[in-house]
Amino acid sequence: MPSVLHTSKQNPMDGRPSPGGRRWSRSNPVWGFDLSDRQDNCREKSLHARVGNPSPRRHGPPEGQVSSRRFGAATFSLCGKVYALTYLFFLPLLNLSTSLPAFAQDSVAQFYRGKTLTILVTNGIGGGFDTYARFIGRYLGAHIPGNPNVVVQNMQGAGGVVGTNWIATIGAKDGTVLGAVHPAALLEPLLGDKAKVKYDPSKFQYIGNANSDVFVCVTRADAPAKTFAEALQKETIVGAAGDAASLRDMPTLLNSVLGAKFKIVMGYDGSRAIQIALERGEINGQCGVAWSAISSVHPEWFSSGLIKPLVQEAVVSYPALDAMGVPRSVDFAKTDLQSGVLALGYAQETIGRPYLMAAETPPERVEALRKAFAETLAAPDVQAEARRIGLDIQSMGGADVQRFLAKVYQTPPDIVAATRKALRPEG
Repeated sequence: MPSVLHTSKQNPMDGRPSPGGRRWSRSNPVWGFDLSDRQDNCREKSLHARVGNPSPRRHGPPEGQVSSRRFGAATFSLCGKVYALTYLFFLPLLNLSTSLPAFAQDSVAQFYRGKTLTILVTNGIGGGFDTYARFIGRYLGAHIPGNPNVVVQNMQGAGGVVGTNWIATIGAKDGTVLGAVHPAALLEPLLGDKAKVKYDPSKFQYIGNANSDVFVCVTRADAPAKTFAEALQKETIVGAAGDAASLRDMPTLLNSVLGAKFKIVMGYDGSRAIQIALERGEINGQCGVAWSAISSVHPEWFSSGLIKPLVQEAVVSYPALDAMGVPRSVDFAKTDLQSGVLALGYAQETIGRPYLMAAETPPERVEALRKAFAETLAAPDVQAEARRIGLDIQSMGGADVQRFLAKVYQTPPDIVAATRKALRPEG
């Protein structure tokens, strides 16, 4: 199947580092798309950052502190139009201790006392989303008024759509179900199959996210392609699970947009099954997996040299991967359209690991959960334990997640259409 956006040019774009060690990026941006009516040179292909001084390289905040973000912007031209990628950096968290009136806190505490809060993970057991949910679940109840018991359950299928449908239609709407959903499911109405979706992502009550991620392709040391440049020429077998999941979408994007030669083997039961097959040598690699997850679950793979990261499937690079010389896929784009399609495809990485509740959840319970979620991830003991086990915790507030998602849904139609075609080249 020919790639829909691939060109015959071979030389990648120049990905020169910024003064802060990042390439036209800042630490963990939250970005969306705006349309400006400015005219620009259609031949201009590089992204022009309009940002302030470089922010620190991507590391977790000091113990007991919460990351803060700021605003910036970057633009790229598409033959006479300028599409602006708006970088919405975190604002410092407000004084959460005063976010709920005392009577509302009493009401929330009375409701949750003696109850069980279920964190529903829309991915399988043993993967990154499951690992983060179980970690957060150990601490969250202590920060919720009434201190409910917290349990974690899994409902996987269709890249997170099955579980997300359940939250919207069947799950309890009283604040006792907290969804840990795959971000691809939140973009499914925009980029995927609307017919199988029974929810409007804009209607959910977003509690926050645990982090924003960088997806990677990882391969065995004995894989045919030793570098990403070679993966554009040599067939590399990767495992995938879920028709709409990043494990399928990310290598498909690379095939469609850049002309990569990934052979995608479907049918695996989640990341854990793929990684078992990878360890056994049944496949050459895996794409669309979060670096924060795979590097913490299998650190021995990388220290031993059995597995290595091949390419960063991201707009924002990760400093540790930069230090290892792992390139970004966006630096291999030849046209503005290719860059725009990859950027939209990678939007789910900024959404990261979102936590949400049904639209009908009482607002005082939503506010209480937002406060509890932020307090949990900012707690010194939680930060210390996350560092010890290698989890990247950089939380975004629920309102910020909601605003970013709204920006993504404002993406210009031509970029959306091209991205949909790239993700579903078979039709």
